[in-house]
Formats: sequence, C-alpha cells, structure tokens
Amino acid sequence: METFREKVKRLYYGISPQYRTLRRIEAQLQQLRDQMDALSQKGEAMFWWQMQRPGESMDQTRTRVFLAMPPAEGRLREIQMGNFAALQRLRQICEANRLSFWLMGGTLLGAVRHNGFIPWDDDVDVGMLRGDLEKLADILADDPVYVLRPFYRTDWKSFLYKMVCRAPGQPYWVDIFHYDGVNSRALGAERTWERIRTLREKNEAEKARIGRTLSRCYRDEPLEPADLERLEAVRRRLQAEMPADGEPDSLYRSLDTVYLGNEALLPQSAIFPLAEGTFEGERYPIPNRWRELLEQGYGAYMSLPPDVRPAHTIMYRTTEWTREAARLFDLDKTDQK
Repeated sequence: METFREKVKRLYYGISPQYRTLRRIEAQLQQLRDQMDALSQKGEAMFWWQMQRPGESMDQTRTRVFLAMPPAEGRLREIQMGNFAALQRLRQICEANRLSFWLMGGTLLGAVRHNGFIPWDDDVDVGMLRGDLEKLADILADDPVYVLRPFYRTDWKSFLYKMVCRAPGQPYWVDIFHYDGVNSRALGAERTWERIRTLREKNEAEKARIGRTLSRCYRDEPLEPADLERLEAVRRRLQAEMPADGEPDSLYRSLDTVYLGNEALLPQSAIFPLAEGTFEGERYPIPNRWRELLEQGYGAYMSLPPDVRPAHTIMYRTTEWTREAARLFDLDKTDQK
C-alpha cells in the first residue's frame, strides 16, 4: 500500500520539472556510489588474493597480514603506551578486588586482529557491570594516582566513565562502558530490547532538556557533582521501568552511557564466562563470544578498514605529556614488549 510520503513524491514528480531533475541526479549519485563500493570490494579481494600463500586459507592470510603490521611509532606510540599503563593498573585493581572487566570496541578488535593496539588507534575501551564499576569508584577514591570520573558532552548528550590520572593535564585514560542486567524471560528478548530502546530515547530527551540548565556546557569534560546527580536521577527513574523480577539473564549498555549503534540485548553467555586474549604481550579478559560481538560491531572485522587515523586524542595531546606518563609509570620497560 502506497504511503503518504510516496504519494507526495509521485505528485511532485508529475508537476515539477526541477523535482524530476533532482530525483534523476540522486539516482545517478546512488549508482555512482554503488559502482565505487563494488570497485573497492574488488580491489580488496584482489589484494588478499595476492597476499595469499600456497596452502593457506583466506582466514590464515588475513590473520598473518594483520599480525605482521608494525606498531605505531613516535607520538602515537607514546600515547598508546600511556593508555596501556592505565589498563595495566585497572587489571591489577580488578584482580585484587575480584572485579570483572573485559576488552571491547577497538581494543578488543586490536587484541584479536593485532595482539595489541590497532596501529592507528589511540584509546582503550573496556566494559564493566554497573555493580563492579561502583566498587571500582570506591576503591579509586583513595588511590593516589587514579580516579574514576564521569565525562559528559552536552551537544551529543553522551555520558561515559573514564579512569583518569588525578594529576591535571595527563594525556591518557581508560574508557569504561557500563552494563546493566535484566531478566528478559517475562517479555522475551525482542520486547525487552524494544523497552530498552524506548527508555534510552526518553533518557536522551530528558538529558536534552536538563542540558540547558546545567552549570555549564560540557565538551568531553568531567561532570560537576550537582550536574551528575541531576542526570543520574533521570537514569534511576527510567531504569525503574525495566523488568525487575527474577535473576538477570541478559546484559545491555546502560541507558545513560554512550550509544554507539549496532547494539543489541546480549545474553549473559555472550560475555561470561570471560575468555582471554593477548594485548601488547599480556593476557586480558575478553567476551566469551568475542567473534559474534566483533561481527556485530564491525562486520567483516578481518577486512581492510576504510579509515586508518587516530580519532580520539592525537590532535591535542603533547609529547611532553606522554613522556611524563612514561616517567610516572616506567613505560620504557613496557615499550620493550
């Protein structure tokens, strides 16, 4: 059945020469984009065929090529190693206090594809359950070097916890994405996920309203305590609308955290029991069904990426800062790995 939007388009197409011209141009542009995508796919296929050795499967070829990529050098490597020092400290704290965390995002992809940082990446991403994150905050409250801070960006309405150094101006941190549990048996996985998406949209709308009255406009900066409490009150009120009966069997990225797209309700078995992966020569926890999660987030994650530039920190971190991080955490030894 024809929708109202389709009817309007058909009407314009019949009475407006300019609209017909615009539609032809749009169709031609889409055709050009399709042709470019096809050429790109063909070029990548030819590259991998040329790299393949006799008797080697394509998966083995891709793994070999990615593992052979040299690590970053210079300033970017200094940034990576500063972030790696923070990750090492997070692991020490979690192991000593029986807290769970796992590599995720580009850090998980780096562990699987490169056994360390993606050569052009510049940050560290991990996941934690909300309960463990709250315990981590209490532990770090007395830590002389690190502290957990809630960061916010008013224009994007994005909320994220970072483990950062107490000393001002330090150039490294660990991004921590927090997860909540839910019992999806009552509504079923599909309806539970729809409930989460609806509440996330409500949370975004509430944050947009509150954002105009916060103490200041934030741009990736730690939230002031009073502003944090106002945003947290919204999250607590909306989260109370989630199914609360029974033991949780699924996990989801919290309503108040950064939404990265390509997300879904995860069965607990997708994360736990945690597996292990190699990252910069050391073993780190990774999700149990890591392959499924990487395919969900990155598609053909063992294919050549379209963009190979650092996206988070390289533009505003200085070599002096990263050298100070190396001095504080004895990174000269770490960098020998």
